[in-house]
Order: sequence, then structure tokens, then C-alpha cells
Amino acid sequence: MGSKPQEGREQLRKKLINLVSLSLLFANGCRYTPTSKMESIDSSTISQDGSSRVTVLREGTKAALTNPWIFVYLTKGPAPLNKKPGERIRTDQIAFEISGAWPVRATWLDNTRLQILCDGCGAPLAWASKKRDRVGNVAVTYAKFPSVPHELQENYQDNPGGNLRAEQFYYTLPDTPISDSTTVRIEPLPLDYNKKLEWVNGHWPEDVLELAKTKPLILRWSDDKTLVVLCDKCGRKLSDASNKLDSVYGVHVRFEGFVP
Repeated sequence: MGSKPQEGREQLRKKLINLVSLSLLFANGCRYTPTSKMESIDSSTISQDGSSRVTVLREGTKAALTNPWIFVYLTKGPAPLNKKPGERIRTDQIAFEISGAWPVRATWLDNTRLQILCDGCGAPLAWASKKRDRVGNVAVTYAKFPSVPHELQENYQDNPGGNLRAEQFYYTLPDTPISDSTTVRIEPLPLDYNKKLEWVNGHWPEDVLELAKTKPLILRWSDDKTLVVLCDKCGRKLSDASNKLDSVYGVHVRFEGFVP
């Protein structure tokens, strides 16, 4: 009986310590980002004079084109961003953050001007939870974000053996036949959202096609190791693709029906 008031005071003391710690944390310009199933760097480039680095980081799963969060970090000097999932970061390093949008690119216009682009991400700029126009001596501008949100559509086909899946993701407005961006991906089954992947030349190694402004494509397996990606009057050339692979996981990919 006599120990309960003491236990209550101890719990209250711990809560007050936690509150003080949090207040100091935010006062110092730091925060904790959520530890996600996947946190990976989409891109990281240095300004021409080496004075700054911009890094685009995604947090979430790779189950679809959308990811819970995109962060654009701006740091001094050429050193790579050294951040682990859930690790504390400084809020003054974040130039831009948005949820439910991908892909987002960041490009240097010159040493003191940075442009952040919605590369068919389907999300309006109003969705951003942080959007800075300047970080230190670097001015930040934004381009190609749609005025209204576009919907993410998905379809997939499993191979006859049931060990591989071909997926197609694309953003589009309702009742609009042309999508902003289309990605075709091959993944092993069962899906493993915890596996670690690294970008290759700015793309996921499982993405066999990335194409903007096209009608939805048709996916068809000829056999366990042959995938046909068919452009059924989609009106696009394969040379318009920002990424195209002929083989992933031992699968031969055939592209048919595209404009010569």
C-alpha cells in the first residue's frame, strides 16, 4: 500500500524527463524519422563547385510506386549523407518533404540554385509537409507538380510457375487514358518487402521499364522465363523510356507493339 504513491511519483518523474528531452530535441533542430521497412537513397548529387550536396531519400515499402515519405536533404560540402533508418536528423537540413509521391528528382541549376521536380509523381505541391524556398545560400524552386492529385493504378501477372510476378504501376487522372509515369517491375514470389536493394544508374534493379505519357501496357508471360510487355496502340517509342532492361532474375523481356 505504502509503495504506490512512490511508484506514481517515479512514473511522473520519468514522464517529465521524457518531455524535457523532447523539448530540447526540437529546440536543437532535430527530429526522429520513423524506422521503415525500407529506407533508401534515390539520388545524391553534388553542386558543381562541391559546396553542397542534395540527397533524395525514400522511407516506406517498395510494394508500389508510392512510398510514405520523400525527404530532400541539403547538406554542406561533398560528403555523402550519413543517416541510418530512424536515426536523428537536423530539421534545418530538410529542404522538402512529401508523402504519397514518387518519383521526385532534385537537380542543380547552378551552384546556388536547386530545382525539385515531380517526375510523374502524381502529387500536387500542396501535399508537401515542408517546402522551403531557400536553405542557406541555396535557392530552391519546384517544377512539374500537378495541380490536382493523380490516382495510382496497379495490375500484375504471375508467371506459370508462380515464382515470379510482373507488376505495372502508373499514375493517371480519372477517365484519362494517358498516365504520367508507368513502371513495369519483376519481383520474386513470395514478395519480401524487407530485402535490401540498391539503385543502379538511378533505377531499381527490378524495374524493366519506366516510360512517361503512355497508355497502360499489357503484361503477358509466354513461359516461366519470358515476359512480353505489349504496347497496344500506346503511341510511344521504346527510345522514349528513361529505363529499359531486357533481363531480370533470368527472365527475358520482349517489348512488342511500340512505335518504331
